[in-house]
Amino acid sequence: MISKNVLDVAANIAVLAVCLIIGGSIVEKRFFAQRHREPVYGLQTGQALPPIKGINYGAKKRTVLVFANTKCGACVRSVPDIKQIAATVEHTTNAQAFGIFAEPQSHLATIREAGFVLPAVPVESFVPYRVAATPTTVLLDEHGRVQNLWVGVLERATLERLLKDLA
Repeated sequence: MISKNVLDVAANIAVLAVCLIIGGSIVEKRFFAQRHREPVYGLQTGQALPPIKGINYGAKKRTVLVFANTKCGACVRSVPDIKQIAATVEHTTNAQAFGIFAEPQSHLATIREAGFVLPAVPVESFVPYRVAATPTTVLLDEHGRVQNLWVGVLERATLERLLKDLA
């Protein structure tokens, strides 16, 4: 037979488990409900990107901006994709593309040597554009609204969709 002490311990463990589940559920609902109401930081689709000196978003139907950094390994690994973007916009009247760099002009020779072929546009900081990581590739419409954005090296399927949108 099972002793009364063993049954009491089992009952207490069951009650404790139920309390933890209910308490966890309440905490999760309250915590996540509040988190979803907080403002979301960072660039998002549908938002207008602030103007960048030297770029007229309305000059073409689509504008691609690649926010990059000369010291960024992923930016250097993105060079073959950037070359494909540059070749596509070169052969279309619908799109334009630029590389955006928040560093001194003297550092830009490094990325050119690595094969970065887009026109380089220096900015003081990425903060006004809500870009927190490089590379960040942004597709804008003619009004400067974000149509899509990708952080990091583009996956092959993503690059193909982007190139198709630009053609």
